[in-house]
Amino acid sequence: LKAVGNMLLSSNLTGDSVATYNPNQAILPAQKLNFRDLVSTVQSATGTFVTYKESGSEGAITAQTEGADKGQIDYDLTEVKTVNAYIAGFATFSKQMMKSLPFIEQTLTRMMLRDFFKAENASFFGTVSAAATGSTSVGGLTNDVEEIIQLIGNQKTANFNASYALVSPAQMARLIIATFAKGYYAGAGAVVLNGVGGLTIFGTPVFEASWVTDDKVLIFDRDYIERVEVEGLNVTFSYENGSNFVQNLVTARIECYEAVNLMLPTAAIYADLGNV
Repeated sequence: LKAVGNMLLSSNLTGDSVATYNPNQAILPAQKLNFRDLVSTVQSATGTFVTYKESGSEGAITAQTEGADKGQIDYDLTEVKTVNAYIAGFATFSKQMMKSLPFIEQTLTRMMLRDFFKAENASFFGTVSAAATGSTSVGGLTNDVEEIIQLIGNQKTANFNASYALVSPAQMARLIIATFAKGYYAGAGAVVLNGVGGLTIFGTPVFEASWVTDDKVLIFDRDYIERVEVEGLNVTFSYENGSNFVQNLVTARIECYEAVNLMLPTAAIYADLGNV
């Protein structure tokens, strides 16, 4: 007879023990701030969106000299076209995978949304930063906080609002460190450090975003930036793509027909802070 002994997994179990599966999948993180969160959205019925931009004037409004003609002024308008495009992508997986991994549709949607916003953020930031023509003069200043104060001053001097200042997380860290090192900033009321809430400089909220190029700052007036949308963001699953039907494949597509429209290039400043 077999000797009686203690029951152990190592000696008394053939195969694997019963597993508990985590209902949450460990996917890579999404970017914490999206460009679309900072600007308004307008709808367009077609893929071409036209804005009439004030582009110049002649004459002036002046105080009238008694008996003389009043000052005459005229204005020029220029048609500016924003041509929308699809920001899109797709993934294809098997029906067997869908049946074997019941979470795949929901999790795949989350991953595609994460990567869509990464592409959208990069596109919008690249478009606006390349088009910005606001004054980047800082008068020889080299300290990051002082430079941003001057740039916000440039924006206000041009009669625009400095709605937001966008920097990279690494740049935000440098600003916070500089604020601690130069405590008189907060004392003068120019800089307010809100703990985990962020930083306010010269009345302008400073936001960190991983899609902003390090050592740069983008300051803009949100009244002059729009996200033009023809078709809203959507995720669609289909069996009817190519040979999907005969190969038991499923295609997931994500897309949005849109563009960013900087109505006046002078309403945004994109500046190099000179650290890197």
